[in-house]
Amino acid sequence: MKLYELIEPTVTKKNISARFDAERSKEKKDKMTSSWRPKSFSTGSYAYGSTTKDPHIFTKKSYYPSDLDYDAYYKYIETAMAFMKSNPYFPRVYNVKLITDKNGRIKTSYNIETLKGPEEFSPESILAMGKRMIKELKAEIEDIKNRYGRIEFDDIYLSKWIFDEIVNEIYGAVRMRDFDNIKDKKLIDAIQLIRDVIDSGNHFADDISTNNVMLRGTSQGPQLVLADPIWDFGRSQIKS
Repeated sequence: MKLYELIEPTVTKKNISARFDAERSKEKKDKMTSSWRPKSFSTGSYAYGSTTKDPHIFTKKSYYPSDLDYDAYYKYIETAMAFMKSNPYFPRVYNVKLITDKNGRIKTSYNIETLKGPEEFSPESILAMGKRMIKELKAEIEDIKNRYGRIEFDDIYLSKWIFDEIVNEIYGAVRMRDFDNIKDKKLIDAIQLIRDVIDSGNHFADDISTNNVMLRGTSQGPQLVLADPIWDFGRSQIKS
């Protein structure tokens, strides 16, 4: 077993004597979400990140301080930590860093596994993964081609299409708490945990999409990972 495969999540707390500056946080977000951002960085509405010196580890940092009671990603990771060893549908998180400024405001930073998109796997391997998870999956490769009257589909297009069908099935299961078409018990467990976090207050919503569901490469093929499945409407961000 490699070092990066050891899943022992830790939480590190750090206090700083300075205060977080809202204007600098906004400048950072504007830069990271512009076309001029460094190519090595990934960006989102609430956080940005990049791989570390170890390519298996990705660091995700928030732009603004966060109210952790309203922070959907923090609540998801905090709740899932106990199950990361036993349930492969949760992301592997190695460290959560909470940095508190002189005014008591907290910024978060996460060291997590580096995940991949469907374009990095063959359509056959993604379809095989889907059939292990979903009882009835409407994503047969030939059916997709025939459905649209096209014979020539490149593998990247097919991989993304099949992945989208899988994610849509999971979205429906999360939204409706309907597990009739879910085959894998561990996926059901993961969906139930997501629903429990969402239902813990009135400030979270499901956010299952191909932007927030990713893949882990394994010796048995791709493994679906529910990377960031909950949204807090931006209410957790402290911008002043």
